[in-house]
Amino acid sequence: MSVLTKVFVVLVTLLAVAVVAVTVPVVARTENWRAKYDNEQTQRQQAETAARHRTAELAALQSRLAANLAENDAELATLRAENAALDETNKALEAANADLEARQRDFEARLAQLAADGTRNQSILQGVMAELSDRREAMLELQRQSVRNLDTINQLQSNTDALTKQLRLRREQTVALQEQVAELEDLLSRVPPVILASIRGTPADQPGTDNTFVPPFEIAGEVTDVAQHEGVTLVELNVGSNDRVEQNMRFMVYRGGTYLGEVVIVSVDKNASAGKVRKAPEGAQIAVADAVLTGPAF
Repeated sequence: MSVLTKVFVVLVTLLAVAVVAVTVPVVARTENWRAKYDNEQTQRQQAETAARHRTAELAALQSRLAANLAENDAELATLRAENAALDETNKALEAANADLEARQRDFEARLAQLAADGTRNQSILQGVMAELSDRREAMLELQRQSVRNLDTINQLQSNTDALTKQLRLRREQTVALQEQVAELEDLLSRVPPVILASIRGTPADQPGTDNTFVPPFEIAGEVTDVAQHEGVTLVELNVGSNDRVEQNMRFMVYRGGTYLGEVVIVSVDKNASAGKVRKAPEGAQIAVADAVLTGPAF
């Protein structure tokens, strides 16, 4: 509704009130005027009802209407004297009422549209809430799966750490064994061919070719390493040429009071020597730190 229309409605309402006040004596004298007065009252009541519906809209115009009332008083005085203009005024009121009714129907249609929109929005909201609930459940499942995956990762990490430690230990053991093999190969490279042939089971091991001996003096030591080579047990001792050890010298190997076998020296260094084990009792196992002895007590 435009401001001009609102002003016009107010003016018409005020005019109707003024006209009614002026024409009461005249209308009271005739039934025709009384009927018009009743009609005017009905229309005024309808206008007042419409005006009450528009109170909120007229609140903004009250300050402007207050300034216009002073000017309208002069016009109202003239209108009071113009009874003939009542018909035109009534037509205007009817037109205004028709406009109000049209606006009322438009307002009701808008309310119906808003109600339909509200129902549709409610349906959409329910769908969104259902989808949100599904997504929350899916998110919770993903979180539970993440926790399970994290546990699995931690377990795998623990297993990986354990395997890494085992691998590191195996590598260290492999390096140690490689070093031992290198030492044994170096030791074997220094063995004379004849002695090496005897180690491998050549005629030097045959009866009648034994050139081993026991010294007339005592030499004691212990085993520092044990290895197997082509079925022959080789040992390293912690006594060498500085201790007067020589090739083909025989040592007795024992642990406590148990005899474990005999060692024939095949290679001698200054502080160490190597030999092969023979005449070992069945089931005897020579180990590092076993004692060796040669000499008259042999």
